[in-house]
Amino acid sequence: TDLRELPTDQCAEAYNLYEADGKTLMSPDRVPLFAALKDGGVSDEEMVIAPRGLPKRQIVAQAVPLHSEDGRLLGAVASLSDVTEARAAERKLRESEVQAKHVAFHDSLTGLPNRARFSQFVHETDFATHAARTAVLYIDLAHFKAINDTFGHKCGDNVLVSLAKILTDRGGEEAFVARIGGDEFVLIAPVENENCALELAQEIISDVSKPTVIDGKTIATRA
Repeated sequence: TDLRELPTDQCAEAYNLYEADGKTLMSPDRVPLFAALKDGGVSDEEMVIAPRGLPKRQIVAQAVPLHSEDGRLLGAVASLSDVTEARAAERKLRESEVQAKHVAFHDSLTGLPNRARFSQFVHETDFATHAARTAVLYIDLAHFKAINDTFGHKCGDNVLVSLAKILTDRGGEEAFVARIGGDEFVLIAPVENENCALELAQEIISDVSKPTVIDGKTIATRA
């Protein structure tokens, strides 16, 4: 179908032209050729061509109007560059960077922030401006080495994962919980007063002290 045979408002649908999100059908005045005729030119406009039954292609469009020597508007010309692979490579690179940052600042076993992220958090947070007081709890499992020696490191890992869950559950959404060493954790959370901080600490100690069954073994811990 020749483009000139179609009404302007049907071109985007006929040629499957979408905005850069790949979902929003282009309005007539956004189609590069028509935009060049109306506004005088299109430069580096991203769009998506999504033919039915075929993969979407990401496109960068350029378009300029054509004039006669005496200045009469004759039409417009557009060039389209397929950047699908380039954009996919850019997304993959960004995802890799995000993943690398996550690995650098999180503990691989518990998924909690690690010592490096804890240090960063402390330096970037202005606790003096917080409306509530801040409780800082340091948790160190007593005799954790004995658990590893007696039941094995896999069992010990499960104990650490269980402790991480206790701390995140008790701390709530506003708390910052980090694993800063082998069996060392820190919980930072807003509290109303010192009594609330003590109550939180006692609740954690009580939870940690309850015997748990891991891999069929009853484990008793103490913080």
